[in-house]
Amino acid sequence: MEPVEHALHNAKTLVEGIIKALKISDMDVTLYLSGGKNFRYDIAKTRPYKGNRDDSQRPTHEEAIRTYLKSKWNTVVTDGIEADDALGIAMSKYGADGVICSVDKDLDMIPGKHYNFVEDIEYEVDEELAWRTFCKQLLTGDSTDNIPGLKGIGGAKAEKMLEGFTRDEWFPEVVANYARRSGRTDWFEYLREQAKLIWIMRHPTDPEVDMMLEGMDAYGGEVDETVQTDLFG
Repeated sequence: MEPVEHALHNAKTLVEGIIKALKISDMDVTLYLSGGKNFRYDIAKTRPYKGNRDDSQRPTHEEAIRTYLKSKWNTVVTDGIEADDALGIAMSKYGADGVICSVDKDLDMIPGKHYNFVEDIEYEVDEELAWRTFCKQLLTGDSTDNIPGLKGIGGAKAEKMLEGFTRDEWFPEVVANYARRSGRTDWFEYLREQAKLIWIMRHPTDPEVDMMLEGMDAYGGEVDETVQTDLFG
């Protein structure tokens, strides 16, 4: 087993490397750690949320690392939501003054500046890319978190399914595919479940998923394709 001192040194080196790369100070840093509670565990009915994870594979010295990080830098430990949600809420608050530092591509659902510290790449996610990332993930699901999405739809296929459609048409196309491909009579509630599991919050009380789904259950008739435009307002 790796000595705890090595694990703490690696954590320190990682954060300090990000600070140096972005030319910021310790005072500019806020770390976000997920707490034990998460509303998604209650929402997930089709499969247990993160139920495919093996607890024996948790990082070595995880608690020691968390304690060390909290002692060194400003740290937010979430309660009821995930660290990803806290990041989404923070970016809605700080806008151009914030930078998400992560290698998790799911966070491309959040508009703003991003920094991939493994590839040493800074990039911008605009609202269109953030919305497309969410729509694609609704189709694919997220195997890491045990979110099934639509069976047989991978990243490349999801991208192709959205080709030729405008931003305003992406979400209605996702809804139509759930109606056609899920094989479920309760396809709309299944879609609602998947959307609430995948969506990353923007505000402490976040009604976006219910807003985007309003009226969409009647997809066989006329669909209001403008409901999604409120998401980034």
